[in-house]
Amino acid sequence: MDKRSRRALWYYKGKRTWRYGYPPMLYPTHSLGFTVGVTRERMVSVSCLGWARKDDPAMKDNAYGNRFTDQVALFRTDRGHMCRCTVFWDVAAHGERAQWFGTDLSFYMPGSGGQPYMLHHLRGKHETESPDYWHLVPPQMRYNSGHGGSHPFITHEFISAIVEDREPAVNLYEALAMTAPGIVAYKSAFKDGETMRVPSFDPPGKEKRE
Repeated sequence: MDKRSRRALWYYKGKRTWRYGYPPMLYPTHSLGFTVGVTRERMVSVSCLGWARKDDPAMKDNAYGNRFTDQVALFRTDRGHMCRCTVFWDVAAHGERAQWFGTDLSFYMPGSGGQPYMLHHLRGKHETESPDYWHLVPPQMRYNSGHGGSHPFITHEFISAIVEDREPAVNLYEALAMTAPGIVAYKSAFKDGETMRVPSFDPPGKEKRE
């Protein structure tokens, strides 16, 4: 967030909201969801660093005892992959986006900060046109909303799960896998980036973690 948007979220009618001084890594779903939600991998360990301006008043007086406005975490997944997660409250930029780097192809998600859509194939081939997925939701829901137009798809999946009496794509265990690692990352930052293990909350029978 930039300063203007930060202030708009941290105050309401002159009073502090729950977002005032909120620890970045306690809000990791917008980042970890890009890995957990796509590959279903789990984070098993993390090292995290944090930073804030020395004169930032929010870091001296907040309900969380938090002293970081910006945090960067490096996770290891249960398949031995790396996942870098950054959450910044105090930078001159804006946008939520993800990038996947692979040996056969890489994908750059478009972002409101100006980064374009890009799919890189092996040997230099690339695509710059984003596919249209609106046909996957009813016509009445085909409109662009927040978070990169994801809201209609998330809403449709949630309602469909209720109607069809099944677990939604983001169930309790997926939600925990996107959230709990951030709590451990936050603790790691207070220990100067010490590598810490992320506990598993999956039910018995889940693929063995490394």
